[in-house]
Amino acid sequence: MSKTVYFNGHNLSTNFYVHDLVRPAVPHNVTTHEVPGHDGLVYANTQLQALIITMTLTYINADSATRRATLRELESWLNVDEPKVLQFSDDGDLYYLAIPQNGGNTRERLNASSVMVEFLIPDPAMYKGASMATPSKSGNNYTFTGNYPCRPVLTITGAQPNSSGYYGIKMDDSKIIDVPLTSGSHTVVIDCDARTVTVDNANVIPTITSDWFVCTPGTHKIVKYLGSQTTLAIAYWPRWL
Repeated sequence: MSKTVYFNGHNLSTNFYVHDLVRPAVPHNVTTHEVPGHDGLVYANTQLQALIITMTLTYINADSATRRATLRELESWLNVDEPKVLQFSDDGDLYYLAIPQNGGNTRERLNASSVMVEFLIPDPAMYKGASMATPSKSGNNYTFTGNYPCRPVLTITGAQPNSSGYYGIKMDDSKIIDVPLTSGSHTVVIDCDARTVTVDNANVIPTITSDWFVCTPGTHKIVKYLGSQTTLAIAYWPRWL
């Protein structure tokens, strides 16, 4: 049965029947180590690996002129060099971030009755549309949904430095990000996914203790501890396995 597939806002199912879709389970790399004096191995950790999704697209209209235009349009859609949204009709509002591995001979594709398309999923978790972390009544505890860790984007308005010239924010009393500021009021954006910090749209280099914020599903304490602020808004993209 043909599925409806969208890539980067384009419906691939408009001009193609989608079939032979292969969506394997997320591959895991398990690390173990030996313990001297004991038999067997001891589990250390598990890391998710990149995912490959393949599918075959068969032309709905076999007319050669239409096929040429359809192929040209498809290849323009697949000509991207960074992850874009790949979504399937049976996944609801969940989606992958995928990069097409669309090399191949255009003439061969044109002469064939179908096109094989392969997508690399560098981050195998699925995403949902952007959400705002829900603050508690105290304003310090924020709730994150999904079932896999996410990387938030923090937007601070009215940020002002302390006497040492820094605005600082911390998560769960352990991870700390300090941002250098001049005197006055500023807008600070801390993007933990892109690993960048801007002050009034200009890039700055922060001081980071431990690591950028990564939020597991549930509640985390995120609070200003240096300087002052007017508002703190936390956006994130829920992730699912």
